[in-house]
Amino acid sequence: MDDVGLDPYQSQLTLSERITGEMVRGNVLSTRREGFTHAVVWVLALTLGLTPGCRTTGHAPRSLRFAQPTAEAVAAEVLEALATRDAERLERVLITRDEFCSLLWPELPSRDIPNLTCDWVWEAFEPMNRAKSVELMATHGGQKYHLVRLTCARHSSYRTFTVHEKPRVTIRDGSGKEHNLRLFGSLLELDNQFKLLSFGED
Repeated sequence: MDDVGLDPYQSQLTLSERITGEMVRGNVLSTRREGFTHAVVWVLALTLGLTPGCRTTGHAPRSLRFAQPTAEAVAAEVLEALATRDAERLERVLITRDEFCSLLWPELPSRDIPNLTCDWVWEAFEPMNRAKSVELMATHGGQKYHLVRLTCARHSSYRTFTVHEKPRVTIRDGSGKEHNLRLFGSLLELDNQFKLLSFGED
């Protein structure tokens, strides 16, 4: 079974450690192919805060448009969008700017960083994310994959949502062979709803 391995050192780093490393290496907003993952990690690390908070309950119901009931359902939706080469359907599984700024940003510790706004973060992240979705479609579009399982290496809980990091999708191709793929980045879980935070591999 094919496997795309994780760097064992990087897999043990916390979000705050990774953001520090990226700032030192100067790859913060690189748009080169080899710098794409670093840039996505930096933006997500910064915006999701340096320290996860305690989960709380009792807030008013919130809705994510086109959300799925499970993380596996998100993965299945991605696979179906790729199989049918449906770029619009693929885009729908991703959190929107409004959802990020209205539902996530108000709870993030990084919102208190001087001169850092939700708009700035989104504008820095969105072009890289869009490029990755185009690359994903170009690489896997038209392939009919069957979802076998979805696993995530780490789960970070914040005040009212959870981020499932480093997801791996095990698929079975048309010949029956299984592959472990990293097709997208972290998944968001909010009020029992699931969407993607990014297409970039984190």
